[in-house]
Amino acid sequence: MMILIMDTEFSDISPEMELLSLALVSLDGQFEFYGERTDVPREHCSDFVRHAVLPQLKAGTPVAGDIHNLRARLRAFVEALPDKATLACDSFYDIELFSWAIGKPWPKQLDGKRLNLAKYTSIPAFSQAQHRYHSMGHAYHHALNDVRALRAGMLAWQESRQ
Repeated sequence: MMILIMDTEFSDISPEMELLSLALVSLDGQFEFYGERTDVPREHCSDFVRHAVLPQLKAGTPVAGDIHNLRARLRAFVEALPDKATLACDSFYDIELFSWAIGKPWPKQLDGKRLNLAKYTSIPAFSQAQHRYHSMGHAYHHALNDVRALRAGMLAWQESRQ
């Protein structure tokens, strides 16, 4: 069974929140996905997001497009996975936004289970590995950087248990 770690960036915390970017990386590091939306108006974003998230997005690159492009790329990625996968993330918002982005029907490659990483983030081995990853020049609040930091945390936590 594969574990797919996920992170998202979004416009703000409100009932009208909109997905800005989404990243997935398998725990073994063999599979990685990153996509951004270009169709979310800046005025829908909080001041924090305009300052910390939007400057990191890469409009005009192959990873960026409207929701239809993101959904098609995301679905193709998930459907090409060789094994069933469990999603892992540290926020309920990530699951909600992923579910909206992938659309229906739910891909058979996803087992429907969720691994809540929020319970690990206070474990020293996990949080130190996350911090170490970000301290190497990988900015916070970028979905791909944050998901890779979560992966580093998971690997460090697993190693600390041996």
